[in-house]
Amino acid sequence: MLRILAMNEEDVKKNWQKTLTGEYLDEEIKQKVLDWRQQLIQRLLESYEEADNLSGNDCFSLHGQLSLNMELALQLRIQEKQIFKSVLNLAKIS
Repeated sequence: MLRILAMNEEDVKKNWQKTLTGEYLDEEIKQKVLDWRQQLIQRLLESYEEADNLSGNDCFSLHGQLSLNMELALQLRIQEKQIFKSVLNLAKIS
């Protein structure tokens, strides 16, 4: 989707099918997509941090008192943050 958004109207008309299959990707478009991807992940991680700050980390202090479903949700959130951090680091390397 980011590839299509990064293209001008003429490129979309000519190359949309090749773009969707990964056959066509101009270097300028490729760089724009990589930059956008990095920015999106960074903003997502910032929103996690903001949410953690707003809650005052209450979930972490109640860690032993949460229901099983809440414990699982908390663990998934922690794992999701780690995955996004790893993806962001990989994006910066490449």
